Parts: sequence; structure tokens; C-alpha cells
Amino acid sequence: MQVAEPAEWQSLLSAVGLEAVAEPSAFRIVVGDSEPARAAGFAPTLEKVRVASLADVRDSDLEIFWEKPLELPVFSLPEGARVFTREARSGAPLVAGLYRNGGAVLWTATAPGKGGIERYPYLIHALADLGAELPFRNDSTWAFLDYSYRLRADPAYLARRWSEAGIAGLQVSGWHFFEPDPARDAWLETLLAACRREGIVVYVWLELPHVSEAFWQNNPDCREKTALQQDAQLDWRKLVDLVEPVCAARVERGLASLLTRFRWDGVNVAELYFESLHGPSDPSRFTPLSAAVRERGLHRLGFDPLALFDELSPAFWGQNTDAWGRFVDFPRQPRARVAGALLALRAQAVAADGPGRHANRRSLR
Repeated sequence: MQVAEPAEWQSLLSAVGLEAVAEPSAFRIVVGDSEPARAAGFAPTLEKVRVASLADVRDSDLEIFWEKPLELPVFSLPEGARVFTREARSGAPLVAGLYRNGGAVLWTATAPGKGGIERYPYLIHALADLGAELPFRNDSTWAFLDYSYRLRADPAYLARRWSEAGIAGLQVSGWHFFEPDPARDAWLETLLAACRREGIVVYVWLELPHVSEAFWQNNPDCREKTALQQDAQLDWRKLVDLVEPVCAARVERGLASLLTRFRWDGVNVAELYFESLHGPSDPSRFTPLSAAVRERGLHRLGFDPLALFDELSPAFWGQNTDAWGRFVDFPRQPRARVAGALLALRAQAVAADGPGRHANRRSLR
């Protein structure tokens, strides 16, 4: 691929198996206000624009910001050029390309940055859109499927495209299928059959203690609590109390249905953790502190774990490191119990299917 300054592009292009060279090529990259850019029809005007944020056609909602804004001329483009990236407010073109003389030209207003992706995160996509063939192919890639983004897509089409892209395995958002639903279940069965035809293994991806939207709405008594004793709805995950026996039994029954209703190749217990991104310093996001956890903590630790967040209590986390350390170790036990229950459920599902089907590929991660 011909580039006027190969060193500026090597790290980006080499990541997908392309080589940046200065010799003539059918596919050229030209940058800014340069002689090759002007020869291709990309010329600066007298107008200037301060570039700090960008909008890309690949994801118009993605906010792209430059760490160091630049003042750049607004460029005029040759006829037929396709704009991929613009300055967010003015709409001034920053990345564009066109087909020419049996090849293609990609133009960028600036160099891509030292690492190749600092300024234009979708450059590789723009190259592919212009016809660049990427030589690297990985036949062992795994992908994640969020059903909410694909509910109107044809499963056979999806499986075929994944196979063509080298996808070997698929992780499916299990919370969308936790409760039986005829339409959703039929869609998933069609997808699983299509993936089997394409040789793609399919795992169910669990997000416990997030179970499902319906479970959260239908079982308000099972909602996990934060240190402020609020329902633990943190970001998109809505956490369920897995310590309380009645709630744990409801979740296990739902998991038994989910794991045996479909012919999964495996289960990924992906994120079985307690949400507390900022530790005890942010009690509004700290879990688990449901009534069941507090009662069990009082019995096993000798104090109500909620006292860890009371500055007037002898157990306050900022002063009593021993109490805090004991509590940190305490909630691990429910996770081990849930993982053990899942293993038992998966064994039941394998036994129900019979030992021969995909026996070498079944697992629980």
C-alpha cells in the first residue's frame, strides 16, 4: 500500500497484515496538504476549523475526542469522494476516499497518530470499504451476541457471515432467554441449528447476579441492596440476591430451564462478581448488602456488615482494617455455591442430550 510517509502508518497497517511502502501501488494513502493529496484532488481552502471532536459514519453516536486539538484548514474534495469522518460541529471532512484508475485513494487530514488509532479509530474499516483486502484471517475467534441488537436479523444469515469471518465460537446473552418465550425461543433454536451447520459452537453467557429484566420486575423481594440500602440497579445490570435461599432457589430453577431448554455447547459463567467498582468509598454502588447478607454477616462475623459504612461505628471500614478484611473474604461462599449448582445443572443437561453430541467441545467456563 503506497504511503508518502510509511513510518507513520506502519504500526496500523501491519496489525492487519498490510505493508506501508513508498513505491507506486493501486491503493494509495495521502495525508493533509501534500503534493500527493493535491494530485488526488484533496486541496485546502482558506477556511480554518478547530478539530477537537469527531463524528464517524461507522458510529455517529460514538464520541471521539482528540487529546490535543488542532487547527486545520477545511479541505475541498474531488468529485465522487466518500467522507468517512468529519469534524463534529462544522462537518468539515477529515477522512475520505474514492476509487480511481482501478484502485483507490484514502485521504486523512492528519497523520493517524503514533499508535495508528489515536485520531481515527475506524481507519481500517475505511480501507476495507474502499476495497482493501486484509490478508489476516483468524479461524479461532469467538464473538459475543447480544440478542437485543439482532432480534430482527435472519439467524441463517448471521451464522453464514460469522463463518465467513472466521468465527469459531459464539457467546449468547443468556439473560434474554432466561424466561421461556415462544417467539424468542424459536429464533434461538433456528440460530443454534444454523451455527451447527456452519461448525460454530455456541455457549450461553451468564451475567449473574444479573438474571433477567423480567426476573427483576417479578421478584422485587430478591433484589440485591447497596450499602445505602437501595435496589442494586448498577449501570445496565440489575443484581439479584443469591444468598437468600428462596431467591437462590428461584434462580436455580430458571437456570435449569435455560440450560436444558436449548442444546448449548457450553456455559460461560462470565461475571459472577459483586458490583463495587470503587470499593467502600462509594456506598451507592457497593454490594452485596441485602438483608440475607447482613443477617449471615452478623452471625458469622459478629457485626452487621452495614456498620462498615457508619463512620461512628467501631467497624467502620476506614478505621477497622480487620473487620473490613473479614467481610471481604465472607461473600465468596455464595459464588462457590452458585458455581457448583451450575456445574450440576450442566451435567444434567449433558446427560439428557446423550454422551455423543459435541462431547469433545462441552465445557463450563
